Amino acid sequence: MASNIFKRHEIKEIAHNILAKKPNIIALTGPLGAGKTTLTKEIARTLGVTEIVISPTYVLETEYKIPGSDKLFIHIDCYRMETVDELIRLGIEKRIARGDIIVVEWADKFREFFEKYLTTYVNISLGEKENERMIEIL
Repeated sequence: MASNIFKRHEIKEIAHNILAKKPNIIALTGPLGAGKTTLTKEIARTLGVTEIVISPTYVLETEYKIPGSDKLFIHIDCYRMETVDELIRLGIEKRIARGDIIVVEWADKFREFFEKYLTTYVNISLGEKENERMIEIL
C-alpha cells in the first residue's frame, strides 16, 4: 500500500522541499499507512543513499552512510517506544551534535524533546480518497 501513496515526481519534490530547510531532524507524524516510510525512502534517495531503506519498526533505528559526506542518514521509528529515555539511549543527542540527518517516524510521541533542536516537522494525513494524502511541512 505505501508504494502507491505518492506519485514518484510528487514525493521527490516533497523530499527536496524538506531538505531545502537544512534540518538536523525531520520529524514525521501521521497515522499508520500514511506514507512516513515511503517519504523517508525518498529523502534517503535524495541524499544519495543507494542502500535499501527499511522500516526500523522492530529494530528501532537504521543508519546509512551519505555518499560524499562524513554524515550518516539515521532512520528512527518511535512507534514501539514508550519513553524518551529509549530514544536517548539510541544515542540521538550525539548524532544530532555530529550533524547527521535524522528522520524520525512517530516523532509526535516525544515532540517536547525534538522542539529543543532544529527540527522540520512533516505531518502526513489521509485524504478523502483511498490514496490521497495531505502533507504539511512546518
